[in-house]
Amino acid sequence: MRRLAILSGSALMILAAAARAQDPQAPDFSGQWVLDASKSSTRTNTLPVRATGGAIREPRKIKDVPPTYPPDALGAKLSGSVLLEAILDRDGFIADVRVLRSAPKFDQAAIDAVWQWEYTPTTVDGVAHEVFMSVMVNFSLGTQMVQPSPVPVAALRPFGTGLGLGRLPLELAIAQDARKLTLTRTMGGESLKASYAPGAKAVINKLKNYGSAKDNAYSYTSRWDAGRLVTDIAWTGPHGLRTATEVIARNAETLTVTTTRQDPGTGADEFVQTLVYTRRQ
Repeated sequence: MRRLAILSGSALMILAAAARAQDPQAPDFSGQWVLDASKSSTRTNTLPVRATGGAIREPRKIKDVPPTYPPDALGAKLSGSVLLEAILDRDGFIADVRVLRSAPKFDQAAIDAVWQWEYTPTTVDGVAHEVFMSVMVNFSLGTQMVQPSPVPVAALRPFGTGLGLGRLPLELAIAQDARKLTLTRTMGGESLKASYAPGAKAVINKLKNYGSAKDNAYSYTSRWDAGRLVTDIAWTGPHGLRTATEVIARNAETLTVTTTRQDPGTGADEFVQTLVYTRRQ
């Protein structure tokens, strides 16, 4: 009888494991995924900033990284100019970059350089705001010149909608088991790996060069919600605690990653990015 009890217990454990594997709350996100830019978007809801009635302190560059002349363009003796539009976040870091006027051989080199620039915060009456900044990057044989345009007051306004072409994760690689999900983002030739542990204690991810977190440390607290992986992300920036929520959902062969960042003062959504991926064939 004791042996039968042991066998029955083992069978129950196997059945329980099978049930967990088939739990609709934890769909299988594993695989290789490629960004579909045509279906992706970035939206911000920052309050409009006007010149009237406010003292504006425009951003000042405090870290400059010159672009590298692309070797193939140099070998072919090509020159060109790239016009970019960058978003500076409230801490003066580059939050996004997109191409306004392309020079295909030079676009990525210009983006890679501008992404690394840092500025003083842009303030109105002492309150930091996110702003647009347009940048012209010129590549010519023998010389290389970067011309950041002055930041006009008119640029201090809500961003509206649009998709940046800068440090977006172009590919995702997801490995998943019953207890943990590991997501590797590939962007700008670099890979960034983050771990998720749904239902467990918070996971601390060290995400180098990802943003403005102290010591590059981000706290990920994840849970399953109606088949979606919902993660509350928290970090400490130069202006204190910041938070965001990331939701990963799958529909057939499409994976959607939606990130919502809240205003630290009001708690309102100030940034919503929806990235849509299709499975690599």
